Amino acid sequence: MHLISYNIGLNYDFIEKLGMDLNKVLKSHTDREIKAQSGSSVCISAAVTSYARITMNKHKLDILAKGGNIYYSYTDSIVTDTSLPKELVSKTDLGKFKLEYKVKKGIFISKKTYCLVLADGVMIKKAKGVKADLLTYNDYVSLLNNTNVFALKNSSNKDYAKGSVLIKEEQVILRSDRYTKRDKLLDNDKWVDTKPLYINGLDRNLVTYVKPGS
Repeated sequence: MHLISYNIGLNYDFIEKLGMDLNKVLKSHTDREIKAQSGSSVCISAAVTSYARITMNKHKLDILAKGGNIYYSYTDSIVTDTSLPKELVSKTDLGKFKLEYKVKKGIFISKKTYCLVLADGVMIKKAKGVKADLLTYNDYVSLLNNTNVFALKNSSNKDYAKGSVLIKEEQVILRSDRYTKRDKLLDNDKWVDTKPLYINGLDRNLVTYVKPGS
């Protein structure tokens, strides 16, 4: 039995053994391994991501200062009940927000897990790791009310000996407590708001924020 892997790069040792002109080879054949690596930079990616967080937080604070509410935010998106200044919104300008939907009703469970009912009645469903299209609006209501629901996902089993991958559908539990970014505030067992968590300086654990003097 042999395991054979394919290398997308040029084999320079083999080119030299054949006595070929490397410059001519590079003109007619791109070294795709070098090309694939040339577009990656950890430091640039980290800087862009950090700057994006700063920019997004400035917009969030501006929305709150103007009396608006923020219902959901993740990476480069905000769901709010107030309009942003026109100079910040464009369908084509790089670096500006794009109005994706006008939402009539929304249920937000955790990152990448939410349900939107648009002004025209269309329903947008997202659920990380499972088949969101098979979930119902009532499933999201159940999650909001701290009740787990069943969902379906695709799982894969790799068999290297046979060189095959078996993809099958399995039932999993979508947990209502998957939201861990902030502390849930409940009213009669219903999730109505959140408050921030902070890192305890002694043991580095996440604990519920308590306002000084309260």
